[in-house]
Amino acid sequence: MRKKEVTRLKNILSRDKMMLPENYKALLVNDINKLLSHYMELSPSGARLKLRISDDGGYEIGISCIAERLKDVPTVLAPIE
Repeated sequence: MRKKEVTRLKNILSRDKMMLPENYKALLVNDINKLLSHYMELSPSGARLKLRISDDGGYEIGISCIAERLKDVPTVLAPIE
C-alpha cells in the first residue's frame, strides 16, 4: 500500500473506533466550561477541545481557553455541582 492509502485507512479506522454520539464533544466542552468557570472568568468563546485517536490507539485530548481573570478560590475545597 502507498502511504496515502495507509493514512486514509488509518483515518477511517480511527473514526470507527471513536463512534461517539453526535453531541459528545459539545457535552464535554460544556462540562469543561462549567468546571473552569469555578476558577476563572473565561472569555466568551469558552474552552476549545481537540479529541483524536493517537498512533498507539489511545485518545489525545487537548483543551485550550483564554481566561480574562482568575477568581479567588476558598482554601477549603467544596464539591463542584
